[in-house]
Amino acid sequence: MQKGFATKEEFEKELNKLPDLNIFQQHLTTLTDLDKSNYSLIEIRKAFFEYAILLPNSLSTLPKDTINLLTAYRVRLNIKEEEDFDLIRTFSYPNPCFCTANGRANLKRKSVFYCADTFETAFAESKPNKGEIAYLSIWKINCDRDINYSAFFPANIPAKNVWYNTAIEQQKHLVEYARNIGNDKSKQLELLFQFISELFGSETSPYYLTSWIANSVLYEYHGIDFVVYPSFITKGVTCNIAFHPNFVDNNFRLDRIFKLIVTEINENGGKYTIEKVGKVLYTNIQWGPPNEADIQEYFPNALKSFKEKE
Repeated sequence: MQKGFATKEEFEKELNKLPDLNIFQQHLTTLTDLDKSNYSLIEIRKAFFEYAILLPNSLSTLPKDTINLLTAYRVRLNIKEEEDFDLIRTFSYPNPCFCTANGRANLKRKSVFYCADTFETAFAESKPNKGEIAYLSIWKINCDRDINYSAFFPANIPAKNVWYNTAIEQQKHLVEYARNIGNDKSKQLELLFQFISELFGSETSPYYLTSWIANSVLYEYHGIDFVVYPSFITKGVTCNIAFHPNFVDNNFRLDRIFKLIVTEINENGGKYTIEKVGKVLYTNIQWGPPNEADIQEYFPNALKSFKEKE
């Protein structure tokens, strides 16, 4: 059964359980260092609340006019030939049966729609190798309601991240909320929020804590549409987003698919050639060579080399 977020009284009760700051720091370090390799989900949950005490409410809202401005970029590598390239769902979130391991924002056998707020981030996050085929799908959003999301932004998020002002306001609101209910645990709350936010950048596979946290937020609470966190690959300059699949089904529209051949890997992500573009035509995806308009819209930096290739 899904649940709502804690009331003011419930949140105050949980805050009161937080120990002194130095002790709390030790508890969070212990939580990180625990060998969780044989833990069940129930044991992960128990350990989290034993040491972290609470999962802070990072709920925020975006107006529908704002979320509809977002373009979502998703990359899949080396799609198998037996998959159907004429189906939109081939390029969307995976069937849960194919989620054979935890991801940073999903549990094993649970699916989310991973994407990024820039193409470069989505490309780099896919960790391609030279010679591999990357399918970049570009998605538009058409939502008729304001949406709820949870953001895990550390205090040191780079100022050039487009979510920077949102991050600062979120942290300010969280601490002020704790102070306004007459609680002196605001420093502990800041520490906890920073700890969780840093986990989304630092935890390595199999992502015992972040996969459980994201799943708890997306699948256990009412009405949260996505989770957003800074990209480790881009050092926090851009963000990764994990959407609930039902939100994608109801509000996403596939705009384009580009078939890319990876020709080089470097510190900026890599280089590629654009082989094909797929466009939705009624119920079908129509594949063909890219044209100058396609490149100008989505790959303006590649326009010169594209013209030379022609």
